Amino acid sequence: MSNIAWDALHPNVRKLFQCQSRPVLALAPMEDVTILPFRRIMKRNGADLVYTEFIAAAGLVREIASCIKKLEYEESERPLTVQIYGSNPDEMARAAKMVERLVQPEFIDINLGCPVKKIAGRGDGAGLLKPDSYNSQIHTGAPTDLPPKNLEAVVCSVVDAVSTPVTVKMRLGWDERTIYVVESMPWFKSWGVQFIALHARTRAQAYTGKANWDYVKLAKAASELPIIGNGDLVSAELIKQRWEETGCDGLMIGRGAITQPWLFRDAVALLEGKPLPPAPTLRERVEQYIGMIVESIPMKGEFKAVIEMRKYLPGFLSGAYNAAHVRREIVQMNTLSEVETRLFAYVTERETDQEHQFQAHLAREIDAEFQQKFFTSHCSG
Repeated sequence: MSNIAWDALHPNVRKLFQCQSRPVLALAPMEDVTILPFRRIMKRNGADLVYTEFIAAAGLVREIASCIKKLEYEESERPLTVQIYGSNPDEMARAAKMVERLVQPEFIDINLGCPVKKIAGRGDGAGLLKPDSYNSQIHTGAPTDLPPKNLEAVVCSVVDAVSTPVTVKMRLGWDERTIYVVESMPWFKSWGVQFIALHARTRAQAYTGKANWDYVKLAKAASELPIIGNGDLVSAELIKQRWEETGCDGLMIGRGAITQPWLFRDAVALLEGKPLPPAPTLRERVEQYIGMIVESIPMKGEFKAVIEMRKYLPGFLSGAYNAAHVRREIVQMNTLSEVETRLFAYVTERETDQEHQFQAHLAREIDAEFQQKFFTSHCSG
């Protein structure tokens, strides 16, 4: 039985979680990945909620162009979450107000998950989860009943600054000796947080090892807020399994969406008790990739759109024969016509080559080496 007092939560939260019988499917915030064109594709493929890249609060309040640009959005994306990060309570509050004024998102999220040293090491991201008394040499590892002071200050400053519902995306803790995710559930509720996305790894794990979903189940049992589970969701079957095991209110997909662009569509089907849809053909995959470039050109110009979309190509060609060779050719091209001509020629080659025809079902298999490399380079927590 759920502990959630839905009537006490913001209407945006109730609308998100209570409008359907299955759990919410969210696209995780990922640096240099969840830009507008990619979010648009994931929304079409079945994502219920999308997140922007994480954005530095300090950059927003100083009106740095690259940070402001990350606020680009379109109405079709809604419900939309803008994620900000920082450890200065005043800057975080001012940044949240700025986001609310410019975007009016359904949710503003605080990043408590980024493990990257240059972020967490200065107290931002997952650094906000580090206990005040932490000592790497003598720490006993006992969970604390008291929240880190700056964590409370940052969260409360943002909640108090805006009328938009505030959420958090967090890790299990700083390291395996400081996992206090269960103890933290009442903290976030008392501070006014509306729901929690939980990446089932510690900051010390970064993106290595396996996500421990036992803690998602424990957090769900202890929380009076909705819980979205995150970590290693790389197939529709696993997404359904994790939901059944934990009873979580939603599931957040990150790297799985990069390497399998149709993962949301597949997950929706299984969660709704429907058969898994046929895997997309190579032609369908290429058509969607080209469409992403075409839709990016009005915003970025042709040259930049072609360059920026290159990073997504491995996912769209996953499982295809000789795809690495084609990708190497594509990275030398700077115009849409060049890319389009080469990719559709490649599709025709695969369709007419009886020995090496594209096996659509292989598109669901994970290229682990590519996935890990991409994830550790681009993810924000």
